[in-house]
Amino acid sequence: MDDRLAAKIIACALTSALLGGLSAAAAAQESGLGELQAGVSVGQVDEDAFVTLSLGVAAQLEVPRVACYGLFPPPADERDPDASCTTRLRGGVLVPLRLRVWDRDPQSAGTLRSEDWDEPSDWLRVLRFVEYGRPREAVYGRAGQLDGVLVGHGTIVNGYFNTIDVDHAQFGLNAALNDRMGGVELLLDNFADPEVMAARLYARPGVFFAPGTLAERWAVGATLALDIDAPERFARVDVSVDPNLPLAVTPERNLIPERTDVTGVFGIDNELLLVQEEVIDFTPFFDMNFNLDGSPGLHLGAFTALRPLDELHLNLRTELRWLGEHYLPDYFGPLYEIERNTYFGYGGTGSPKRVVLDQLDQGQRLGAYGEVSAQIYRFLQLFGAYEDYQGPRNANIQLGLRLTDLGPVRVGATFRRYGFNGLSDALELPNALLILEAQARVLPWLYVGGQYNRLYRLQPSGAYETVNDWSLGAGVVVGF
Repeated sequence: MDDRLAAKIIACALTSALLGGLSAAAAAQESGLGELQAGVSVGQVDEDAFVTLSLGVAAQLEVPRVACYGLFPPPADERDPDASCTTRLRGGVLVPLRLRVWDRDPQSAGTLRSEDWDEPSDWLRVLRFVEYGRPREAVYGRAGQLDGVLVGHGTIVNGYFNTIDVDHAQFGLNAALNDRMGGVELLLDNFADPEVMAARLYARPGVFFAPGTLAERWAVGATLALDIDAPERFARVDVSVDPNLPLAVTPERNLIPERTDVTGVFGIDNELLLVQEEVIDFTPFFDMNFNLDGSPGLHLGAFTALRPLDELHLNLRTELRWLGEHYLPDYFGPLYEIERNTYFGYGGTGSPKRVVLDQLDQGQRLGAYGEVSAQIYRFLQLFGAYEDYQGPRNANIQLGLRLTDLGPVRVGATFRRYGFNGLSDALELPNALLILEAQARVLPWLYVGGQYNRLYRLQPSGAYETVNDWSLGAGVVVGF
């Protein structure tokens, strides 16, 4: 593989830090509309060192809510007079200029990092996102960079990011219509060059045949998620000399697919909001999915929301999973934009994910998935997820922490490790992704920050190893 694939994983950390920093800026000025932020930092991307100059705007407005009482509102005498008919309209603009100050081999042309601006979609990176509403409201939409998209119960599309490649930006869409009768969820990775797309339709039949009963809380849905240009084989430098030579790369840092195909997952899901009380919601669900190029998989699980205190909210997701011989759960996950080109999970050897799916030889497998997220007061968010299945190297773990609104300090941490054996190996640093970031306001208008990343990078030997990366910076903030 070439260094571009290593750069993709580096970008996962860079994107996470960027999203975290600007989202915090948008929420900081609660009494105003937003913030204007300008900063400078020193750091490293791949083998070169850069000084990054950035200018950004993050804003949030309170606007009228479309379909305040739902898409199909109940009679006027049944409406909640205390319902809030406002929602949020958020947006972010960022102009990042990376200036090369240390050009290590291989040498690059120019001081400005050209890979950031050499494709039409790259110019859309300036408009980071525009977002209306919240995901569970009657009308929701977000255009731009997509972070952590969940479709349905997350057994097919789970935490998908459309921009994790340091060389390529994407401008996508995540939208939803929700009503007590049903709704629709949509995902598109990139308007300029669409490849990944998903749609889910769901309905609550009980609203029609058994209103006012428990059956009204039953929902049934169908999801289709596709990669319409999934790579199966890439061109190499010169196969006439040696079929094992490195993959060919275009000047824009793209691989050249020699063969692609349509792949994806179709699923049918059921859920029942069995308990809905002031301190707890309990929703069991059952999903039956089919890899279009493989086997079925079954997911039996539940969502539990606990609110024991105003200052403590807990959300749990637990699942038992049966995986067919050629079935991969959460097929469109956080790193899919990498995995579609090179996938190491479930015994994969770095081939495209579509190819690894065909080559699975572990038979039918049983396993479990669990995750928990906690909001403690306003300033501390915790997240953890773990899954394990029968067979070697089939365990994955994710841990996250975000400390916000605690005076002038903000801290974030992310740890991800895939393809290991059991809990005893879960926290080993080799082959793990680690992101640490911190920001502090030393004056009302001045902040300093830094990040440390332990990231994958392809070595000359052809093996991936984790390496250290860091950056330090400062900036000014003006509220409006």
